[in-house]
Amino acid sequence: MKKYFNKFNTILVGLISFFIILAAPQFFNNQNLEPIYNFENNAEYKYIKPTNNKNNISKISNDYFNWHRSYGDNGSSRYSLLDDINRKNINKLSLVWEISSDKHEGQIQSTPLFIDNKIVSVSSLNTLSAHDIKTGSVLWRFTTNIGPIAQRGMTFHKFNDLPLIFLSSGSELLAINADTGKLYKDFANNGSYASMSQLKTAPVIYEDLVIFAGVDPPALYSVDIDSGELFWKNTIHEDILMKGGNPWGGISLDKKRGLIFITTGNPKPDFIGVGRPGQNLHSNSIISFDARNGNKVWSFQEIRHDIWDLDLAAPPVLTSIKIDKAYRDVVVVASKSGNTIILDIENGKPVYEFRLKKVLNSNIFGEDLSEYQPDIQLPEPFAKQNFELSDVTNISETSQKYVLSSLKNKNYGFFKPHQINVSQIYYGIHGGATWPGISVDHKSQTMFVASNHIPWDIKIINPSSFQFTIKERITFYLKKIYYQFFINENNKQKEKSTNDKSLKYFNNSVYIKNCSSCHGLDSANRIAPSLSGIATKYDINNFKDIIINGYGGMSGIKGLSSHDIENLGKAFYTFDETSKASDDYQLLSWTQFKDNAGYPASKPPWGSLTAIDLNTGKIKWKVPLGEVKELLDLGIQVTGSENIGGPTATAGKLVFISGTKDSLLRAFDSNTGEELWRHELPYVGTAPPAVFKMDNKQYVLAIGSGGGKLSEFDNSVKKGYSISLFSISE
Repeated sequence: MKKYFNKFNTILVGLISFFIILAAPQFFNNQNLEPIYNFENNAEYKYIKPTNNKNNISKISNDYFNWHRSYGDNGSSRYSLLDDINRKNINKLSLVWEISSDKHEGQIQSTPLFIDNKIVSVSSLNTLSAHDIKTGSVLWRFTTNIGPIAQRGMTFHKFNDLPLIFLSSGSELLAINADTGKLYKDFANNGSYASMSQLKTAPVIYEDLVIFAGVDPPALYSVDIDSGELFWKNTIHEDILMKGGNPWGGISLDKKRGLIFITTGNPKPDFIGVGRPGQNLHSNSIISFDARNGNKVWSFQEIRHDIWDLDLAAPPVLTSIKIDKAYRDVVVVASKSGNTIILDIENGKPVYEFRLKKVLNSNIFGEDLSEYQPDIQLPEPFAKQNFELSDVTNISETSQKYVLSSLKNKNYGFFKPHQINVSQIYYGIHGGATWPGISVDHKSQTMFVASNHIPWDIKIINPSSFQFTIKERITFYLKKIYYQFFINENNKQKEKSTNDKSLKYFNNSVYIKNCSSCHGLDSANRIAPSLSGIATKYDINNFKDIIINGYGGMSGIKGLSSHDIENLGKAFYTFDETSKASDDYQLLSWTQFKDNAGYPASKPPWGSLTAIDLNTGKIKWKVPLGEVKELLDLGIQVTGSENIGGPTATAGKLVFISGTKDSLLRAFDSNTGEELWRHELPYVGTAPPAVFKMDNKQYVLAIGSGGGKLSEFDNSVKKGYSISLFSISE
């Protein structure tokens, strides 16, 4: 009996082992048995602090009745509690007045403000105008010779009963009297605070501090409104020499907690990460700061060591979600890769499981990618990053054959690394979600997001081995000449001005801390060879690889930031030597992947509007957004359109949105996604609509300008300027 029992055990163990082997490829990489999936530490529901139901972010509603900030409110949710315009009477919504002009270049991305009886709007790259709400007539104009003005927004605030508008103009923060259109001379230097950064987004006001984000170089500034002096400043990145990671998505404020939130862009250069080793922390991130002192509270990174230009372009939105019948305050961000990131507002942990999937490493020397990239399941993605064969266009057989033929020599897949001299196809350069981001209905905890489904063709080359066409060669070398003589020369001059003994390696702080114990601080006291001639033996890429991974008897140095590595390299290599490394790999082309007729190479719809239940992470509905008239005439009904406008939701159960290439402003049923109303604007809407009320009458305002990225890749998009005001007709 014992003999048979042992045999049974042996068979059972063998069967279990067999099934484990069968299942293993789903969870492990066959080559090195590393797990395919990894997970961020998420904030388990029991650890997310419930919020007083009378005092959660969703219930603090004063901001949701007016439009004193381009993003709607301090939490950037673009939600209005007004419901005079609703599903029952939307068919009576009609134009009150409209202003338009074709004498405008560029793209207006700033949603206007409503202040007392006037609308305040950017009306050119350098001009701010106030308009009478009843007639549209101009009440005042403010013009500056430093632009662009209020590029992505502005903020209204009453200070000592003075109605002030805070907005950016180049690198300056301006305070303008909303009644007169004149600079408020008692603020800072005659109404202007000069920062050290280019500015772009709408500031927030915390107590008597105006807090704003500097884009380039990245920094947060806090200025006392009364004294006009800097109260605190945070450079955001400890790695101060890391290029990129700019906070151009926007800034939000939780007044109750005294917390500031920003999103950051991708590290630079966009597609080549050879010169910036590591995760490039705090780029592609959502970061929280203490509004009182500027100290960093927490940081959460979506994409690590981004080489795909998939930055977090949209502002962080503050709202509340229901978990176990209790409200929890959260930060919500929609990303260019189609993810919705929901974080606990106090600790920055993901509310839903944040799954990461293993990706291939790069075969480009010196390009050390992160092992894992986001592959989240909840909230359900509203768009995708990876292009697949099943995505190939189906609008015609000719179009499909053309795209399939083009794909034969191109690279595509889930966060695939770039290959030298080979095109890489993927989604997300213009979203997923673009810079306008999302709108959130705080009553139903529903998020609305517009997204694009346009594939892009990116090609990184090695100029010494790439076979150029004549056109490619001319374009490439013209760009190189410009970079060499206008950019690099400036950098060389900076190097010459600082080229003294302080740059020698034995005076370099990184060298002293990490290398001097072996290689010495002078020629005599060392136990390892001198590094004085290392630049003649190894190029800068070899040097960085040795520092990170080690060589011979030397171990790699752990814990160095990319700033530390760059700083150490500059002690041994000249500017020409460090820049030569990037010359090995160059971006040749950055364009949309299209079919033979000029339409996107993917299946339509090419633009969508999606509603997501934040309480469950599930998509409630998803509908095409926009139409292509030429294809409609051919009987192709569902096309969608590339869009860049952004939604605004209201308590009237409506979602207003423009931004599509057909120049339409639309209203959708927020419960079902049904289109209920449309109106053609003079120009493509390039900022989300505003909603406000005066004299018991509710209005919807849309601004258009075309231009920008839309016209850059489609010359059929008209450029101009328009303001269109709507209300219910009597």
